[in-house]
Amino acid sequence: MKQDEIFAEGKEFSDAFLESAKIIGRSQLKSRFRNLDKVRRLKKRNILGVAATIAILIAASIFMFRPSSEQQLYSAYYHKMPNKVVSITRGVSETDDLKLAFLAYEKSNYLDAKEQFLTLENTSPEVKLYLGIIAMEEYNYDEALNILLPLSDDSNYHFKTDAKWYAALCYLKTGELEKSKNYLLEIQNGDSTYKVRATELLAKL
Repeated sequence: MKQDEIFAEGKEFSDAFLESAKIIGRSQLKSRFRNLDKVRRLKKRNILGVAATIAILIAASIFMFRPSSEQQLYSAYYHKMPNKVVSITRGVSETDDLKLAFLAYEKSNYLDAKEQFLTLENTSPEVKLYLGIIAMEEYNYDEALNILLPLSDDSNYHFKTDAKWYAALCYLKTGELEKSKNYLLEIQNGDSTYKVRATELLAKL
């Protein structure tokens, strides 16, 4: 009888222990599944976060590096001023400074052209305009305007309208649209080879 009681108590303890182990096991399993679910959610959030960041960076880079409409118009309408001063032929004499200067200009050798134009501007004032064009070719738009604006206001200057056209383009490039429009309107109201281009450009601004 005593042994039966001991056996019964042992079995009861064993059953209770097993039941407790099952409960603990289920709890641990649930906890593990919850942790796995959290990890998955965190990974999903991280992936979504990274994807969103990449999308923002791509959009920002497109916006930053996309040229504005003003820059596109400048590229479409700006063309280097051709040599309208002297005819360049083969075998230019080394003593003909004006021709040598324009030969350097036509070859885009702006360092030499600028140096020679500066020595000629007093005797050949028409080269002043080309100093402004060289500044534009070298992306020095403020310097170009300092040269072009006085020429555009000089009624006696042979290339006055040319100076206005390039001044308008300088202002377009620097984003000063009202100033650009003012010069374009002056050209439009005149009668020059720039009239059609000025009218077209005004319609796009």
